[in-house]
Amino acid sequence: MKTVGVRGLKARLTEYLCYVKRGGVVLVTESGEVVAELRRAQVDKSALLEWPELDLPPGTARQWMDDIRRDSADESARRPGDQPKVSRPSNS
Repeated sequence: MKTVGVRGLKARLTEYLCYVKRGGVVLVTESGEVVAELRRAQVDKSALLEWPELDLPPGTARQWMDDIRRDSADESARRPGDQPKVSRPSNS
């Protein structure tokens, strides 16, 4: 385990990230007080790729999430060099 101040972490971030990737733990201090702990993430990467279905009524964040999903699917289907579609708000 290593301890480093915020300024030192910023100056040598890549070095500390390599240390964390190898299983090390870094305590980050500010004015001598530990404010954060960096450790290797324990994340199921497949869960990050899945969009959960939300049970939201129409007209709330559900429409916004559906729009994001549709845009994400459209973007992944584009070929390299295609121009993205830009929607412009109507004046009415």
